[in-house]
Parts: sequence; C-alpha cells; structure tokens
Amino acid sequence: MPNQQINLKAAAPDQAGQNGMSADEGLIHVAKGGGIAFIGTAGSRALSYIYSMALIWVLGAEAFGQFTLALAVVTFIGLLASIGFPQGIIRYAAIQLALHGKSGVHQVVLTALKVVIPVSLVLTGVMAAAAGFLAGSVFQKPELRQIIITLT
Repeated sequence: MPNQQINLKAAAPDQAGQNGMSADEGLIHVAKGGGIAFIGTAGSRALSYIYSMALIWVLGAEAFGQFTLALAVVTFIGLLASIGFPQGIIRYAAIQLALHGKSGVHQVVLTALKVVIPVSLVLTGVMAAAAGFLAGSVFQKPELRQIIITLT
C-alpha cells in the first residue's frame, strides 16, 4: 500500500478556525482545557491517596502490601493485553477521519476491538491459571493467589 499524504494545509485555515476563533482565542481555549485536565489529574491523585490511606487503615500494612503487589502484577498484564492499541487507535483514527470521515474512525475502532478483546480474554485466562505459580514460586507468598485471581 503506498504512503498516503494528508494535506493538512487545506484543512487548517490561515487566520481563523472553522468556528471563527482567532489564534489568541484558540490559545485561550486550549489553555482552559489544559487547566481542566490539570485539575482532573490533581483530583485523581488526591482521591488515590485518600483511597490508599483508607485501605491501609482497614486492611493493615501487610494486607495492603499484598493487595498492592497483586494489583501491580495484574496492571502489568493489563498493559500487555492492550498491546499498544490505545495509541494506535488515536493515530489511525485521526488518519481515517481525514481520509474517510466518521465511517473510517468506526472501522478503526471495530478492528481494534476484534483484536484486543480476544487477546485480553486469553491473557485473563493465563493470568488466572498462573496465579498459583506467581504467588508461590515468584513471590513466595501463597496468599497472593486468591487476590491475583480476584483482581484478574
């Protein structure tokens, strides 16, 4: 398949956007969006710390450590299960939007789901089957098995 060039100059207006915003207004709009994203991220971090403190208080330090270790293992496998598709979807959806409109984006998302869902299901099964090995042989903590299975 030959490389297809997308003409971005044709899509980008010179002075004003499609909604009539000037460059300064567009910059202010982007800055507001960044501020909102910052507030959301800070709020998420604050809630995460509160959640962690509550779990430590309820579970105790040792059980919280086991939970955190199991969560790290499951999160790592979850990253493998996504096999880079979140970044790929953003890239190829943008390309398909420029070339084919919303139908192209729809096709990219459907294709990604057809690949990611089976891979995720297989890795979930592998993780559940390997939970005993991971807990007993890798971490020498057999009590982690049930936590890993639950989080999987």
